[in-house]
Amino acid sequence: MRKWVAFISVLLLFSVGNVYCQYSQLTVFHEDGLAFWLIVNGVKQNEMPLSTVCADEIRANYVKVKVIFEDEKISDINKNIQLRNIILGKTSTVMKIKQRNSRKAVMRFQSTSHYKKIKK
Repeated sequence: MRKWVAFISVLLLFSVGNVYCQYSQLTVFHEDGLAFWLIVNGVKQNEMPLSTVCADEIRANYVKVKVIFEDEKISDINKNIQLRNIILGKTSTVMKIKQRNSRKAVMRFQSTSHYKKIKK
């Protein structure tokens, strides 16, 4: 009986540890191909402005995202995004940036799926 209790305790310890070490992924793209910088929780994700940026290994459930466009006429976007899902766990979330007019852009949810990191 003691062996079973010890085994279940160790099993629970590892399963709880795995839940807190899961990473999520965020991909942001501009549907018209305009270049931008992506900042996630205060960390710049790309050195050069790109039209598609992928941020890997994000541990937080919710992130604060800022998009700064290469074209300074377009106003910045600030948004809070939920990355973790109760059902899916760690997720890969895709957000799309749409141009509303020449000076305003909006970021909209595109899709989410279970995230499994591919080892290289």
